[in-house]
Amino acid sequence: EMSWVRLIALVVLCASVAGCSSEMSRGDSLVDERTAALVSMSAAYHKRADLALEQGARADAKSEMTQLVGVAEKAGLTTAEAWDVRFDASGRLARLHLEDAEVAEAELAVLRGLKGADAAPATLVHGHLHQIYGDVLEKKGDARGAVGEHGKAIELFKVILDRGAP
Repeated sequence: EMSWVRLIALVVLCASVAGCSSEMSRGDSLVDERTAALVSMSAAYHKRADLALEQGARADAKSEMTQLVGVAEKAGLTTAEAWDVRFDASGRLARLHLEDAEVAEAELAVLRGLKGADAAPATLVHGHLHQIYGDVLEKKGDARGAVGEHGKAIELFKVILDRGAP
């Protein structure tokens, strides 16, 4: 079953990719086409993970998300949508590990997703990954770190809220 966060992210990603201007240069449309391919590929990986979970194959679901993170990293795209694919897959992988009491693996998944993320734009999915990291740190017994990560999420959400503020 698709989470509401992933559903919202995919709708936003698809709408932004579909709504690109026809006035873009060839280079920009190639980046846009690659981003659209990554977003579409992401939906397929998530579906495969969903099917694996339905069959009780949790390791396979984790493998699908690990593969998707790798594809997103290798693509090297810096669009908000491409970052969100990586953030979302890393977050889902971390949640799967947390559900299985694999806290160290969950932390590694989050840290991989956040690698280089200082250059990423503020998006809902970016903020949610920091929230997940806060949850991981809480499970590790690091309350101070958890508060800090939830604070980073709040700051990202504030940036988003301030975008359209009068």
